[in-house]
Amino acid sequence: MLKDFMNQVKNLQQNINIQEAISTLTEFTIIGDKNNQDLFDLFIEEKVIDEFLRILKKTTEADVIIKILSSVSMLFTNINNNLIVLLSLPQLNEFIIFDYNLKKDEIPDYYINFIKIISNKLNAGNIQLFFNSKYCQFPLLLYSQNFYNSPDNLTRIYTRHLLLHILKITQESKLSPILVKYLQSYPFLQVLANHMQFMRELFAKTKEKHDNFDEELGLMDHFFKDLSQMVPQLKQIIYSCRSQFYRNIRKQQIQKMIKKLNVLTPSCIFYKMIFILAKDCKLEYFL
Repeated sequence: MLKDFMNQVKNLQQNINIQEAISTLTEFTIIGDKNNQDLFDLFIEEKVIDEFLRILKKTTEADVIIKILSSVSMLFTNINNNLIVLLSLPQLNEFIIFDYNLKKDEIPDYYINFIKIISNKLNAGNIQLFFNSKYCQFPLLLYSQNFYNSPDNLTRIYTRHLLLHILKITQESKLSPILVKYLQSYPFLQVLANHMQFMRELFAKTKEKHDNFDEELGLMDHFFKDLSQMVPQLKQIIYSCRSQFYRNIRKQQIQKMIKKLNVLTPSCIFYKMIFILAKDCKLEYFL
């Protein structure tokens, strides 16, 4: 089996029968985790994950991208004895932040599933593997929120659930003080701004088109309430913005707000949003 493993590694390196090689190496690695540590060790020593990443960066074929995403997801789903080794691989963040062509059929589903699987492995004991405290970067949290306005309702709901799940773990972690600072700065504030922008659009549709978005508006309201309870430091920011969605905001005022927001720098866009909304709506107690 070790010989077969090495043959498939060579095929991968030489771009021969790529999809078959990826599948076989994934299966061998899972078997190795359960019954043959030497097989799993070969996966690490031969830097197979680097080969997966190399192919991912070069290919334009959706089938190959899907094969890599599904195989990496399988590894993290089925590896138990050596899970911490997998989670420690620096290449993991590269799979998270890679610029997938999410417009191609099925790729978004596989990417979301991959993010979901990785997030489910996150806990207070290993969160330091995902959060770079030196540069204050949290790719898993940031990129998991790219689907906040997905056309699929279940995906939108899951995106918000995932954010709350990750934030709950951050509160239990020893890194909590550093993580809270991250949550109060850019780019995380942009994540919140995106969710609030989407909520504002739902509100506008309900008011202008009389479509039935009441259920999702209610879900988002609960989402922001849960968020403010988990991270009290964000409570005033969230409350100030949430309040605006339940005021009679005229179309002209919304257009004026958007025009003003277009000239703002990312680092201050969130706080300016509060100020502009409050000013335009004459909510003096927010100013």
